[in-house]
Amino acid sequence: MDPRFKILGCSIAVNDGPVQWYEGETLPDLEWADSEIIAHNCYFDGMILFLKYGIRAKRWCCTVSLARAITSFEKHNLNFLAHSLNLNAKLDGLTEGATESDEKLIEYAIRDTEICRGIYNRLIPVLPESERELMHLCLRWGIEPSLRVNIPAMLKAADHEEAERHKIIAESGVDESILTSNPKFAKQISDMGLDPPTKISLETGMVTLALGQNDAEYQEFIHQHIAPDELKIWNARKAAKSIINIQRPRKLAKIASIMPDNTLPMPLKYYGAITGRMSGHDGFNVQNLPRKSASRTAIEAPKGHVIVVADSSQIELRLNAWWSGEQWILDALVMPDGDVYKLTAAEQLNKPVDSVTPDERQFAKAVVLGCGYGMGSEKFRKYCASGPMGMNPWFLSSEEADKTIKTYRRQNPNIVKSWEQHHEYLNFIMPRNRKPGKTLPDVTVGPIILGNSIVNLPNGMGLLYHNLEMTDEGCSFLYRGTRHYMYGAKLQQNIVQALARIVVMDQLLEIERQGIRTVSSTHDEVIAIAKESEAEQTYATMRQIMTTPPSWAPNLPLDCDGGFAENYIK
Repeated sequence: MDPRFKILGCSIAVNDGPVQWYEGETLPDLEWADSEIIAHNCYFDGMILFLKYGIRAKRWCCTVSLARAITSFEKHNLNFLAHSLNLNAKLDGLTEGATESDEKLIEYAIRDTEICRGIYNRLIPVLPESERELMHLCLRWGIEPSLRVNIPAMLKAADHEEAERHKIIAESGVDESILTSNPKFAKQISDMGLDPPTKISLETGMVTLALGQNDAEYQEFIHQHIAPDELKIWNARKAAKSIINIQRPRKLAKIASIMPDNTLPMPLKYYGAITGRMSGHDGFNVQNLPRKSASRTAIEAPKGHVIVVADSSQIELRLNAWWSGEQWILDALVMPDGDVYKLTAAEQLNKPVDSVTPDERQFAKAVVLGCGYGMGSEKFRKYCASGPMGMNPWFLSSEEADKTIKTYRRQNPNIVKSWEQHHEYLNFIMPRNRKPGKTLPDVTVGPIILGNSIVNLPNGMGLLYHNLEMTDEGCSFLYRGTRHYMYGAKLQQNIVQALARIVVMDQLLEIERQGIRTVSSTHDEVIAIAKESEAEQTYATMRQIMTTPPSWAPNLPLDCDGGFAENYIK
């Protein structure tokens, strides 16, 4: 810990007993390892308990995470939740220079604990047991880390990226200050006799420069105006604006350098999205480490162990086809040589399957994953031009994009029909249709139940659409302070992604029940550690679990990809 760090004291309540203040660094003698430890922003308190006192909990629980999963509130800080749940108001009292015996500080801490307990008591009855365990695991990955960082290798990765960046910028002959500034780079383009690319801002509705790497207009501009042998400036612009591959490994190395045994916390935000999926936390997202990158391979298993990774292959594609009844996809997925992307490419390009090239298969992957939820031709054209999912950009004319969309919809009629069905489902969950005299009963559709502003899921959770309404501008709902438009295909996307999350998270829980220690989860993969001597059996167990369909979808074809190694190479 930082030498400046000082513990003034701690307020603790056991069950429904009184909140007590413990002055200084002394903690009460409790059965910590057999207890559920509850805190607001538990990563902070949990880290102190683990690093300072060596405390591990039977179960960790965070009331921030609890509120994020259960409520539709736009904020989750203690003050806001106290007000929203009609609890006693938070006090002022945490001031610079406070001492262990400062009365205001003690009152402040005691009130915070009372509020935290109040939030827990109000919300925890609604959270299913499986989700309580998932929250615990998510917190454990960040509080009790197991993976380690090879710090020299991590710093070497950052130095290599930085050297490559400087080399690319130097070869362009353009000053870095120009490359990193949108106005200056736009002037550079104008000085070349070209009009800088523009777009309509989604925030303001006004014309603005389109100079981002993910701007379709920018990629199309380069494709139309810049010859392949004249790309040095444009490559330098990308290098100058892209420093995450330098900053991230240095940040990970710095974190590991202050941790015992150079371990690396893997914090994730439990219920980071409306569908329940986890997201990045604490300023870095361990889910976004580039595959096969030097920074990723610098993460290692503890001595005598290996990292075991099992990925639920194409889970969203499989669930969308299953949910929509698109049988040809389901049939292809269980065939030994059935490749949905190749079959799609053959249909799109009107050529035999065995003549589809790797680039054409990649294009088909963009088609399948991009068009499965109602994307129109113009949006798809820009989607391809932006280089989706790490692919190289594809540049289509409006006619080609339109043909692609029509071909996809002809090949997948049941998915298209499903979008229309979900538009009807919106009517079932619309509050205006559930007023007195207009009451609609809840409707069961497969494993879900459509209720009032909610889609109830098979794990006991729900997709909650707060303040759902239909206006002249369309259907929308309020999510964490922002209105989001909703339509049939979007509702289908939410349901499919929520079901995919349930499949993978239930698999993760079963893996833990088999005595395998998980250490993180990246999108649709489960990451665990095992003794070297148990690596093959551990992966076989994980694979068996991740290819077993859930009880609510017994005919859902699942597959798994993965492996094990001393470092994080998958």
